Amino acid sequence: MKDQKKIKKGKIYLTNRSGGLSPFSFRKKDKELGSKQLTKEQTEWFQQFDLVSRIYPPSSFILLRDRSPILGAAIDCIANDVSSTGWHLALKEGVKQSPGTDAECKILEEFLNNPNPDDSLKEINSSCVTDLQTIGDFSLEVIRNAKGKIAKIYHVPTHTIFRNKDMDRFVQTRNSKAVFFVPFDSGLIVEAKTGKEGKCDFKSRANELIFKKLYSGESSYYGRSPMLSCIGAVSASIACEEFNLSYFENAGIPTYAIILSGEWEGDSVKKLSEFMATELRGVENKHKAMVFQAPEGGKAEFKPLENREKEGSFRLYAGDLDDRILGVYKVPRCKVSIQKVGSLAGSDTLVSLHNYNDSVVEPMQSMIEDIFNTKILPAILDSDIHFDFVLENMRIDDLSEKAEVYAKLLERGGITPNQVIQRMGLGKEYPEGNKFYMMSSLIEVGESEEE
Repeated sequence: MKDQKKIKKGKIYLTNRSGGLSPFSFRKKDKELGSKQLTKEQTEWFQQFDLVSRIYPPSSFILLRDRSPILGAAIDCIANDVSSTGWHLALKEGVKQSPGTDAECKILEEFLNNPNPDDSLKEINSSCVTDLQTIGDFSLEVIRNAKGKIAKIYHVPTHTIFRNKDMDRFVQTRNSKAVFFVPFDSGLIVEAKTGKEGKCDFKSRANELIFKKLYSGESSYYGRSPMLSCIGAVSASIACEEFNLSYFENAGIPTYAIILSGEWEGDSVKKLSEFMATELRGVENKHKAMVFQAPEGGKAEFKPLENREKEGSFRLYAGDLDDRILGVYKVPRCKVSIQKVGSLAGSDTLVSLHNYNDSVVEPMQSMIEDIFNTKILPAILDSDIHFDFVLENMRIDDLSEKAEVYAKLLERGGITPNQVIQRMGLGKEYPEGNKFYMMSSLIEVGESEEE
């Protein structure tokens, strides 16, 4: 080439078959790759306090979640549906409303409306569910006041938490610093900075940690990430995107080659190149025609050089990968703004939403409700509670349909007015609302004949 310019270097894309969780770390230069070895301080902590390492690095799960659009959308969807529909306190069965229950309800509501100065209850629950669906466990910090009652709760990024072999301490490590926690309601008094058990003042005492994990057959200490079941699909989906991205970034083969043969003037190649670069580029020149007169004995030949189908590579495969990821998380396509119509132009959206609600949202809400009803709320009052913390469920059916069903049950003595108030979250009950009613229009019409 007479006029050489700086050559644009391409990128090499490899398939990682070593079992690693990050299929695109090779894009970074060697000098940018961080060592996976523990620092001296971390090694000393692990040895001194018998800490247990996680089987899989949580940072890899977080990286994959942030890198895969469909996976990130599925996890965000679950976190929002579990936490964002609201909550209410319902009197336990057999408990009647009284001035005492009203005062108790006020204290609990004040805490739930302001669990800490920085985060709402919705944000805390959403962060916990995100960690659970990404890494397989979540951590909730509990802060008590001088009287021993819970004053605040905070979400703790669970990828920073390690457990010891005796399961009586947690250690959070960040930037070569460590802080210790003790299991909730364990009664242990431990210094937060050193983890040493013994007498210490109230300010230096370690806070408690509620640690919840998904079942794992590989570890008794940490949870199992649901992502492990679709790690191949996630990696392949990212690889498809990387391949197509590399095509558009680095394709060095032009669409056509123009071959001039015969007798042409010396500057014909330059003039033709300039014309192609200026007059036929851009959207506004899409349908322009190029007309030029070849000299006698001269010839111009156009030859296509690339396969146009490369631009849509892996389209069907990528859709199949998305289905595999959503199938593992049991999230309907419509929840991540993807509609898939059946072969008869129908849709299974409503059925999928019901299955998603029954198998994903409700079980996770029950898990969070159990934590609040058995651990947090009793410790706020330091006594038994007369209320149940209830997370509002997804409103799949129309509210008017629910109201119609409850109205029919009420008219036929199947439910009391206070039960309707509780189940629909309509506010406080009233003293006379525990009675059953029957419509007066129901009249006897006779008995059935015996055979």
